Amino acid sequence: MPEIDNGGTTVRWQLIDEDDVVWGQCADVEGLFVDPEPPLRERFTLVDCEPVGELAAALADGRPTMMDHIAGYTGDWPLRWLLNDVLVIGADPVVVEGVLDPEGDPDSPSGYRLDGRHGPLGTCRELAGLDRDRPEPALPPLRLLGCEPRNPLESIAPGDVGGMFLAPLGRNGWFFHLRIAEVEPSTLGDGLVDLTVGERAFWSDRPPRAAIPVWDMWFAGGPDTTNLWAPLDTATRTEWVAAACQMRQPGHDREPGRTYHLDGRYVTDEPGFHCALGEAINGPGGYFGRCWNGVRDCLGGNFGAQTPFTLIWHDSAVARRFLTLRDPKGFDEWAGLLRDNRVTVELA
Repeated sequence: MPEIDNGGTTVRWQLIDEDDVVWGQCADVEGLFVDPEPPLRERFTLVDCEPVGELAAALADGRPTMMDHIAGYTGDWPLRWLLNDVLVIGADPVVVEGVLDPEGDPDSPSGYRLDGRHGPLGTCRELAGLDRDRPEPALPPLRLLGCEPRNPLESIAPGDVGGMFLAPLGRNGWFFHLRIAEVEPSTLGDGLVDLTVGERAFWSDRPPRAAIPVWDMWFAGGPDTTNLWAPLDTATRTEWVAAACQMRQPGHDREPGRTYHLDGRYVTDEPGFHCALGEAINGPGGYFGRCWNGVRDCLGGNFGAQTPFTLIWHDSAVARRFLTLRDPKGFDEWAGLLRDNRVTVELA
């Protein structure tokens, strides 16, 4: 992880605008890691629901039943989960309670797929209640400490600045709307300032505190061997992939026709698949997507590998066992996505 010694103050972060102009560098960021509030269970109505299997039987009997998730889809493939831990509480109309997936934001889905732990439960045309307004959670202020402002930031006053990337030196970063609420001299060095950023700056959630050890590892230089993510739980693996995405360095794609090896011994959940795939393509800490659309984007190029290529998926039986716990088609859908984008997948 690059660092700069600025008169005794170690600089690790920078502010970059959408034209790649560096507005300033700073030593630390306070308030970046915030634990999310407990998930809120909400009630929704399934419009034009066509239940099958266990759900149809439960509705006929008038008894509550659990669903694993509801996903939006366009065409024949799912986009993202919208609701998790779904409980069906009404039959006419079909009413459910569930937790909104923070990553679930499909683009104009043509319908919704209902899934249980043992197979599909049906479809519906609309999920009434999805578009309601929800209060934003209260967040602690974000403070950029020990900033060495550069032109035009050096003459900036509190107020609206605009779109900006907050990035570790030499890496990608988070895009946010920079609104400076307060500027004050920093105790970290002469000529440095501390900036307090206005509320609701980020377009996405800040990383949870569980991600701090992952980021500390990256600041110490990043992983030097594969599978360091293997002992992590699902939530922390998710943060590992997020950090790998933010910390990746742009580079050229290797030539098509190469063979890559995916170590599947620890692919016991979906984030584990993304960790393993990223390292198969780009080595320790590598990134190659963190969701369905992300992997599809990476297969289009500029993420380290150019299709067509061959992927040998070692110990694939581990992933087949665990990825089908949430979705019976989960393993086949991921392998199919790769094959549909000119990847020869060999299961070993």
